[in-house]
Amino acid sequence: MVFFMCKKTDQKFMRFALRLARLGAGSTGLNPRVGAVAVREQRVVGAGTHLAFGGPHAEGLLIGSTAPELLRGATLYVTLEPCSHQGKQPPCAPSVANAGFERVVVALIDPNPLVSGQGLEILQRGGLKVDLGVCAKDAASLNAPFLWSMKRKRAFVTLKMASGIDGRFAAADGSSQWITGPRARNLVHQWRRSSDAIVVGRGTFMADLPSLNVRLGEEPSEQMRRKLKARFQIDARSPKPPVRVVLDSECRCAEHLEHFCGDKAPKGGRWVIACNESAAERRIISLQEAGAECWLFPRQSGARGIPLPELFQKMAGSGLIDVMCEGGGSLATEMLKDNLVDRLRLFVAPILPSGDRLWVGDMGHQSLSSAPRRRLERVKIYDDDVLLESLSMDAASLLDQWQSEATKA
Repeated sequence: MVFFMCKKTDQKFMRFALRLARLGAGSTGLNPRVGAVAVREQRVVGAGTHLAFGGPHAEGLLIGSTAPELLRGATLYVTLEPCSHQGKQPPCAPSVANAGFERVVVALIDPNPLVSGQGLEILQRGGLKVDLGVCAKDAASLNAPFLWSMKRKRAFVTLKMASGIDGRFAAADGSSQWITGPRARNLVHQWRRSSDAIVVGRGTFMADLPSLNVRLGEEPSEQMRRKLKARFQIDARSPKPPVRVVLDSECRCAEHLEHFCGDKAPKGGRWVIACNESAAERRIISLQEAGAECWLFPRQSGARGIPLPELFQKMAGSGLIDVMCEGGGSLATEMLKDNLVDRLRLFVAPILPSGDRLWVGDMGHQSLSSAPRRRLERVKIYDDDVLLESLSMDAASLLDQWQSEATKA
């Protein structure tokens, strides 16, 4: 039998495991973000986290870096069901069953059909007590990109936008930088660090020549990495930089080759130019020689010129499952119209730009009853800026279903 418990101590240690799991964000590729903590007599005696695609799993890292006598009779907290199949790493469930644990607390069942429920069965057959569903909502939110790519076969797309309280994101002279304050901007860089890729449209690229890299000082996760190395001998390096993607059907960004290579090029992840068959071959060649990749798609009617569903499917197939789009307005509008925004993060600043550029344009519906609705997930204030975060109804329903499977098992 699988038991569901909601003890404060279980939540405390599971939240620590979730913090460990977040260290892998941006580097685990198609794999889930998983953290594991071993607790004995209310003291953490071992820890592990999945840090990179193809690398050791959290449970394997924990067991391999902890003295066996400390694990005997201990409780293991793990944010996802231990796997039961051979992949790039050996299955974790048999190792956990044989490590001497007395009890295993799991946040969520693995949605992978090669695992789903089978890992728990291995633990139970090994005589371990299994408690399921602790901090399931937080665990599901953390691994939304993994679940989405597993079920929908495309990247999980977050749209990040910022506007004044009049809905505009640029003044009459076209200036649009620094609508929000320092805390909001710092948060955006934290999101970039945990993303696999950042996407912008050609208009945004040509107007701003954005770096699309991560610019952060030391943050709490860096302090945790040092502690893990000192205490548990786990080398939790910073995640790799996100891939930078420009949607440019005709490869006009080739006019700025110095932005892709050379001394003046901003440091960061590799560049990918999503273009279509109308792009001049000489532009494609020049971009490739500058180190950028060019993904060629069939010509698409409309302002963007790129079939976005195919792009996000290709990104998922390339291991880019957590994607953040940073605009601009026309791209945001088309993505929302096509129901391609799984999570929307909108900052509203107490400013009135009063230009003619809205963060979202005409969505095409004629009445409120036909307007697409989203589920509000959180509202938070950062100094003077308000963050509104919402999920599409499809994404919300899928996450709810995942959580329900854990809490009702």
